[in-house]
Amino acid sequence: MSDEEYSNFLYEFQETECATIYKLGDTGIGGGRVFLITDEGRHGLETSPVQIKNVEWGCHGVSIPGTKVNIGTGKANTDKTIEANCSPYFDNELASDLVSKSRAGGFSDWYVPSRHELYKIFDVLGVHKVLEKSDPNLSYPSYFWSSTQANNEYNYVQNLTTGAKCWSHKALTLSLLPIRNF
Repeated sequence: MSDEEYSNFLYEFQETECATIYKLGDTGIGGGRVFLITDEGRHGLETSPVQIKNVEWGCHGVSIPGTKVNIGTGKANTDKTIEANCSPYFDNELASDLVSKSRAGGFSDWYVPSRHELYKIFDVLGVHKVLEKSDPNLSYPSYFWSSTQANNEYNYVQNLTTGAKCWSHKALTLSLLPIRNF
């Protein structure tokens, strides 16, 4: 069974009477923390159990039309960024490339949260501690990328330690907390 088939099976399993009912803050199917529930706790969104550090967004100077801010749009935003096939400003691996390669918790369907999905993570789960020190060169590890573009040079970000919301230049290296649907 492929990763995608397994993920689909678990999603469909959640429609049965044997479904696990999740609450906010629970450990999700992929090992992350549940920050949004739907269908009376049968489905929702969870964070990855693994955060990715020192990640450049890329796409500097490139407008990616149609990225949205709303909850439920992170996957489409991430797909649009992958399709844009952007280059890094420096010689870094890009956020969209790293998230598309992630196999955290045994799943391969992780994506970058939209602006409001990222805000919801902080609102529901609170402070997200950054456990490792990062390279101080153009790195702000407490700030996390959203998949929502502010303009062709900036993306929306949030500090998951303080809750501060702002824009960040796409060439800076920040952290990334992928999410997935369950």
